[in-house]
Amino acid sequence: MFWHRTGQTPASAKVLVSASALSAATLTLTLTLTLTLALTGCSSASQSPLIGATFTSVSGHDDTGDLAWLGTEPLYVSFTNQNNQATIGVKTPCNTLTAPVQINSTLLTIDARQMTATQMGCSSPESEYEAWTTAFLETPLTYKLNGRELTLSNPTDEVILHEN
Repeated sequence: MFWHRTGQTPASAKVLVSASALSAATLTLTLTLTLTLALTGCSSASQSPLIGATFTSVSGHDDTGDLAWLGTEPLYVSFTNQNNQATIGVKTPCNTLTAPVQINSTLLTIDARQMTATQMGCSSPESEYEAWTTAFLETPLTYKLNGRELTLSNPTDEVILHEN
């Protein structure tokens, strides 16, 4: 049997553990981690039903009321996976915004620090639509996918999108 020194007790006595005990501990840790991920709804980017999908906004509102422009000058939202990192792309009526995103069973967390945007230099109202969208994306978003309809929301804003 193979023996491995794993550490010392406070009294500086040697502690030895057999290789089979290490294997059992590794198996227990692996099963615990797998079960924890399954129960909390965490998954790799490639397992999310959003990856590979593209959506178009049809309506929305914020704390000031209806945002009609989301239906007439829609947002185009796509989710991709690059090297097991989920990415969101949002084409606004002005520029396109791109950022890494963490996806769990009900929450999108966009890394606003890494958000990039094209630089088209749009005038009003398109530049205002882009500013609203950027601020919206900077907050954690609850998402609900119901068939081909995706709802993105935070405590004050909501955008309804349909899958293309």
